[in-house]
Amino acid sequence: MQNKYKLPDHVRAAALAVVKSYEPFKRDIETEENECKYSFVQAVESALDEILKEENQIYSLKLRQALLRSCECGRKFNFDYSGIDCMSRSTFYRRKNQFLYLIADKLGQI
Repeated sequence: MQNKYKLPDHVRAAALAVVKSYEPFKRDIETEENECKYSFVQAVESALDEILKEENQIYSLKLRQALLRSCECGRKFNFDYSGIDCMSRSTFYRRKNQFLYLIADKLGQI
C-alpha cells in the first residue's frame, strides 16, 4: 500500500518536534503571548481535531493520547499497551503519518 502522507525526513522531524513541544507551549501560552508558540499549538490541535472527527468521544480520547505519546516517546512507544483495541497497528501508524502530514501542512512546511 502506498503512503500518500510520506514526508521528507527534515519535515517529519520538524513536525515531531512541534508535537513534542505541544504541552510546554500550551502551558506557556496561558502565561504569555507568543505568536510562534500559539501557531504551533493551533496546528497540533487542528490536526488532532481532523484526525479524531469521526471517532466516538471515549475512543477519540484514547487515540489522542496514543498519538501524542507515540510522537513524544518515538521508538519506545509500545502500541500493544496503548489501550487502542479497535484499531490495527498499521491503521494507527497510518493515522500518525496523516497527523504529522497535517501539522506540516498547517505550518507551511509542504
